Amino acid sequence: MSMTPTRFCRHPRSGFTLIELMVVVVIIGVLAVLAVTTYQRYLKRVRTGEAKSNLGAIKVKEEAYFQEFAQYCDVNDQHPALTNIGADKTAWNPAATSGWRVLGWAPSGMVLFSYDVRAGLPGGAGMPAGKGLDATRAWFLATADGDQDKDSTYSHFELTNMRTSIYSTDDLE
Repeated sequence: MSMTPTRFCRHPRSGFTLIELMVVVVIIGVLAVLAVTTYQRYLKRVRTGEAKSNLGAIKVKEEAYFQEFAQYCDVNDQHPALTNIGADKTAWNPAATSGWRVLGWAPSGMVLFSYDVRAGLPGGAGMPAGKGLDATRAWFLATADGDQDKDSTYSHFELTNMRTSIYSTDDLE
């Protein structure tokens, strides 16, 4: 009988190699980055919804004011002050003599944007140029401005009695 040396029997390994684990970590990291950026974009869209909704409500109030007084209400009071607007909501509390109280509009709660309304009569002074307004008709221009992520880049929205849609610049800044 010849004796042959016994070979050690190798058991199949259980578990993952270091490379396989690193690949999984990289994939999870990429998916996390995609999820975070998508979520941030979603939040900005939700925030811009406040501006669009409030401008629509301001337009309704301005049209009602026009029906009663044959002119639009010139609020001429950017509120809250643009310096107070950022990624955090700000209280809405205009002065008692403010044009906002004359117009009869106030948001339901705190705001992310600063709002203003300018208005004028046909042929009157103060009509902003380049806004699509007709100098032969009474007009108003409602605006909303806000810095959604405190990077000093402001989103700007505007609505007039001459347009049915809201014009925006840097809406997702």
